[in-house]
Amino acid sequence: MRFRFALLHIFGILLLISACVSVPQSPPREISAFGLQEIFPLASQVDKALVSARQGLICTLSTQAQEVVIYKDKQRINVLGGLAGFSYLSDLAIGLDGDLWLLDSVARQIRKYSPEGKATGILELKNCQQPTHIALLGDQTIYIYDAAPAEIICYSALDGSELYRFGRFQLKQISSLSCNRDYLVAYSRADNQSRIFSTLGQWLRDEAGQTVFDVFNNAINLTGKTLKSSGSAAYLPLGKEVLHLGIESDLLIMNQSSELLMLKISYANEP
Repeated sequence: MRFRFALLHIFGILLLISACVSVPQSPPREISAFGLQEIFPLASQVDKALVSARQGLICTLSTQAQEVVIYKDKQRINVLGGLAGFSYLSDLAIGLDGDLWLLDSVARQIRKYSPEGKATGILELKNCQQPTHIALLGDQTIYIYDAAPAEIICYSALDGSELYRFGRFQLKQISSLSCNRDYLVAYSRADNQSRIFSTLGQWLRDEAGQTVFDVFNNAINLTGKTLKSSGSAAYLPLGKEVLHLGIESDLLIMNQSSELLMLKISYANEP
């Protein structure tokens, strides 16, 4: 039985590596500027907001209200959760196809929904004590921050099997997880620090403020009220504090108080 589990574990890691290798490498592009594309008003302050541009979706999470609100083409179409919906709704992610992945921390499971909010499945988080944050790598790999041992667990999204763990004794009070093909960022609002790992679990460095990575592996950092690119001179001063910084392709998503800012990333060598 142990031998079989070991084989499955090795197979899962090889599957993740092959998935990363099989993605064509994008030619590097230097960020030239950040430009305001849209300001989207929200009914109240939320903890997190995500966008799926190809699906025309905006999704917001409020842990206080215990609900996720779904907007389609800027119109509110559904609300998931509420006080009776989850044991404790702690985080949200959006897949490549616009599916919603909602993390129930107390039930230790992920509930999956269609872009319109129809329930499509449940994934049990085995051997996870206190899952609080989630990040998706494509639609094949899930990263979960387990607050009890203070480490990140990598799961296969195909069958829910655990692939590997990392970050123990290196993480505390994590506020959000984000990732692209090569980098995973664990941000702590209490320390205002981003701890940066490779997606295979190797710690690389720490940076002050919130950091996300675009598809070309440019690091974009928000420190205080200043947004800047670490690889170029691009920067943008902001008027208000940003509660959460997210990214979807060439779009930065920031929720400030009760409004959502969407910034377009421009590149110096765009075709």
